[in-house]
Amino acid sequence: MTIKFIGSPNFDNSRKPIKQVVIHWIVGDLTSADATFQKVGGVSAHYGVEDEIIHQYVLEEDTAYAVGVYYRNQESISIEHSASPDRLASNATYSTSAKLIADICQRNNIPVDRQHIIGHNEIKATQCPGTMDIDRLIREANSEIIAQPIAQLTLQTIIPKELLEGEDQNLEIQQVAGLLKDGKRDNLDLQNCRKELKQCQDSHSTSPDAPKTVPIDKSDPPNQTFQLPPIVTQFLGWLRKKLGL
Repeated sequence: MTIKFIGSPNFDNSRKPIKQVVIHWIVGDLTSADATFQKVGGVSAHYGVEDEIIHQYVLEEDTAYAVGVYYRNQESISIEHSASPDRLASNATYSTSAKLIADICQRNNIPVDRQHIIGHNEIKATQCPGTMDIDRLIREANSEIIAQPIAQLTLQTIIPKELLEGEDQNLEIQQVAGLLKDGKRDNLDLQNCRKELKQCQDSHSTSPDAPKTVPIDKSDPPNQTFQLPPIVTQFLGWLRKKLGL
């Protein structure tokens, strides 16, 4: 996903934690959005999408002037879409926007649902976002999240789509990612402890005045008991079937 920075003079740095993504339509194409957002003292948005093209006008860490209610601008990211009353947004525009929404939501811990992906007209009386299908954007964004690796580890883990159903799927994906990251960190901690222990033993044994010591138990600590999220149990069952175990 390539983003071209266009810029706009219409922003400030009064940002608050990002809570929502607001969907707009340009009532024109990306070229007209570029021109509109360059006018000093006017409006702006964070992104504009047309087919496979993404333009960025305002950095996410800054407040764009997009929705007409200032404090809602401070808490949201606005995405404009190439569409008009006589021209629906293309399939490519939906696909590109869904990838962008998925990326934004993952980085900012925003749930991809109808409460957090909203239309401009849900904030202020306006025709915007016109013909944009927000439910479709949400479905496609969730599909993007499901299809992506859930944790950036050496061993990439992808949860099959057929296992991910129900309202809690995003929460469960986050739980799996957390478990994998915790496991990787704990494994590194254990390896470091073993190295330090061996260094201490080697240093102690080479000392001429070292007293006799009781052997140290180097076995792994007992496993802690915890309940896996349902998606983990389902994934392990699916993996066993695939491997014929």
